[in-house]
Amino acid sequence: MRALVGEIRVHRLVAEVNDFQSLLLDYPSGSADFDRYLFLPVGVPLTDSWEPPAVYSENVRLPEPDIFAVSGTWRYAMTAETRERLGMTVEYMTEFLPLGPQRDDLLLLNVLHNVNCLDAERSDVDCIFKRYVFLEHRLSESALFQVPETDSVDTLLLERDDDDEPGLRSIVEHDGLTGISFELVWSSLTGPHVVL
Repeated sequence: MRALVGEIRVHRLVAEVNDFQSLLLDYPSGSADFDRYLFLPVGVPLTDSWEPPAVYSENVRLPEPDIFAVSGTWRYAMTAETRERLGMTVEYMTEFLPLGPQRDDLLLLNVLHNVNCLDAERSDVDCIFKRYVFLEHRLSESALFQVPETDSVDTLLLERDDDDEPGLRSIVEHDGLTGISFELVWSSLTGPHVVL
């Protein structure tokens, strides 16, 4: 781990499904195919056994975002162009997987960085209102990551003040990319921020 210079912040990615289209699995609820993609393993590579799932756009009257929420999988999808715009901010400890023929222009983002870094005694993530408290010395480079306690529902983003390059949140906000927003859940200076 590197020495801390400045503040560390952890944000949760929030899907903007009320303002933009999202994707749904195109299988009957409860079917074997539906369950296979609904309960994808978290934090592990899927490339070797991956079969692109059938998906469709929900709320087609809403605009398409740059970054789609894939409802039920707690993952996000984007075009190759959006991936390129985000650059290295989405490449660390992730893999991109193709989606089915209805949306074969999109790639599913699978976060592989699953870090055991919650302070179990001070965090409360088993309820509606979550309180994340992190062990700073276990946090690594700025990147997307998940924690085992909430990896089936939350994707997190680590930011450091001493980063040399613009981070994911900076690029999304500066370039006006749509589909996700960021909710601060913890800061090394101000501590936890209770979130839904």
